[in-house]
Amino acid sequence: MQEKPTLKLKATPAMRAGAKKTKRKGARRGAKPHQKQPFGTNSASQYNSQNSRQDRQAEDAAGKTETVNKAELDSRSAAFHILNAIINHHKTLDAAMAQQPALAKLENRDRAFCRLLVSSCLRHYGQIGKILSDRLDHTTPEPVRLAIVIGACQLLFLNISAHAAVNTTVELVRALEFPRQAGLANAVMRELGRRMTRIQNITDPIDNIPETFQKRWRAAYGDEAVRKIAELVSRRAPLDITARHSAAELARTLKSEQIGKQTVRCHHSGDIVTMPGFEAGEWWVQDIAAALPAQLMGDVEGKDIFDICAAPGGKTAQLIAAGAQVTAIDNDQDRLDRLSENLTRLNMTARIICSDVLSDTFADALSGNMADGILLDAPCSATGTIRRRPDLLIRKADLDITELAKIQAQMVEACLAHLKPQGVMVYATCSLQPEEGEHIAAEMLSQHKDRLAAYPFEQDELGVFASALTDEGWARILPSCLCDASTPHKDGNDGFFIARFRRL
Repeated sequence: MQEKPTLKLKATPAMRAGAKKTKRKGARRGAKPHQKQPFGTNSASQYNSQNSRQDRQAEDAAGKTETVNKAELDSRSAAFHILNAIINHHKTLDAAMAQQPALAKLENRDRAFCRLLVSSCLRHYGQIGKILSDRLDHTTPEPVRLAIVIGACQLLFLNISAHAAVNTTVELVRALEFPRQAGLANAVMRELGRRMTRIQNITDPIDNIPETFQKRWRAAYGDEAVRKIAELVSRRAPLDITARHSAAELARTLKSEQIGKQTVRCHHSGDIVTMPGFEAGEWWVQDIAAALPAQLMGDVEGKDIFDICAAPGGKTAQLIAAGAQVTAIDNDQDRLDRLSENLTRLNMTARIICSDVLSDTFADALSGNMADGILLDAPCSATGTIRRRPDLLIRKADLDITELAKIQAQMVEACLAHLKPQGVMVYATCSLQPEEGEHIAAEMLSQHKDRLAAYPFEQDELGVFASALTDEGWARILPSCLCDASTPHKDGNDGFFIARFRRL
């Protein structure tokens, strides 16, 4: 609901920051000149010393690297700019990809590799940082450091051959106009290649999870749950699709597996538009956990349902397929345009409104209409989707959970004014933060006792997520819910919180 000109990259002033020459530090006390140290003990300044014999040898070796295929360099350079936008300019992964013009110029295969390389760098950013911490320091220009991160990811986590990883990294550094740092890139990459197994053993997937997340999740879910989440985040998320009609029949057609009521987990790595049933509107992309909130609305046939924060339309499509008269509401017109395109492909129709539920004009936009049911998939930190959005591991500083929770509570309250008596509201967030889930549900029940009552889930309703049922009758879905010994689905799922209420 997803000609190659000669490469000559120009480094911007921000990219060149840190490129000024620095005074060379003295030799390590007690170490003989050029003495080979065990991995992890050499200082980065030794690598950065442009006057040392060791560095001159490294530059000579770098000058003798094999010629790099232009398509290979183009894909790495596109990955560099996308990662730079995410890491240093706080862009989301989707925005950085969409705003990178070089990506569209790549061949399909190279474009797919670039996407894989970017997401892999983000998934393993903590591990790579730990590995490089003894090889690079503050004197290393940021563009050079990022180029070496890309190279290390290829070598250590994507099984790219050593010569390809080394050569493309060195050439990328040169293309970024840091020729004096080519020796550093060459030396670091070759050492990583020589000691790959030992280097990999000094890190763990838990290193990729920011400490702020680890601390909160451990307190809420325990150490073992956090370790399982870390392991899943380090792997590519599977492709889940929701069947419009029979999931069993669609699974047979696609030679894939059915999971739950509507979901088919596919083994497909190419362009989804080439998959059977796409053009005919037989399915849409949607994680199995993301499909659950709409299912938990119950019997919606013939009922007026408001889908709040509806774009890109997966839940809207589910509700329409179940027979509901759906009003899809979102405050972002671009996202609503995408929803409209998706519904057109699916040959579905809905009333579409661009409005903010918290605005003074929201009631006017609804023209006085009241809903039999409201599905509120509220804006949130999205920490439950980090398998698919690994940029969240980098952009953690942007997440103001307190402010998000305040908005979520206001949205639940605002929705109540447009829900008929005895109407059903399902509140959901794709977040692992209790502040955006359990705390909101408890707060709403406490503050609105005269208007709102709990409508607990039953285990049978949750299906494959039965283990996510809480004592309160809510669903707390961790990414590892489908990885239990009782199920064969080892690739996990998105994290969600879901609660259901009834209007008094």
